[in-house]
Amino acid sequence: EQLLINDCTIEELILHTAGMPNPLPLKWVRLKSDTTSHHDEESKLCKILKSNPPRSTGHNKNHYAYSNIGYWVLGKVLSQTCDKSMNNFGDICQELLFSGNLSDEHAKAIGTTFSEEEPMAMGHVAHWSILGMAAPYLVPSGMIQDQPNKNWLCMAPHYLDGASYGGLVASKRRLGNLCSSSYKARF
Repeated sequence: EQLLINDCTIEELILHTAGMPNPLPLKWVRLKSDTTSHHDEESKLCKILKSNPPRSTGHNKNHYAYSNIGYWVLGKVLSQTCDKSMNNFGDICQELLFSGNLSDEHAKAIGTTFSEEEPMAMGHVAHWSILGMAAPYLVPSGMIQDQPNKNWLCMAPHYLDGASYGGLVASKRRLGNLCSSSYKARF
């Protein structure tokens, strides 16, 4: 299948004025431990866009509508522009954002696979919030782990389909280092 979108611009994807759909992404995940499921990100994105086609906005910059799909499509554009997979996110940042000023260590710190070397940053949801109470019914089985602190639900290590809209993984230290490098590179 071929990825077909409307005639939007990169700026419109970034500003959420491209008319991209925003269906709930709650099922676009797979557990880290799931080695049996076949993952074809391109086909999944095509299927989602076929079910939820982008709408034309006539390049109206006042028509704002948040979209995870817009980030996913933007990631595809970035990957093709740099001729690199989103698995090499640090290299894409190095090329497009930091003009080569990001250290190799920090460029390789963020990716799309889990490290067994150090604790990873994990998602949490407030247990007694509306989302916290609904989460067990909305996410795939096994996504919520037991947590010693009963005020929070901890999400199990998982991969998102569409790394560019939030599927990057990093340790707490490495994420901090990348943010620090980003700050230093700008000034």
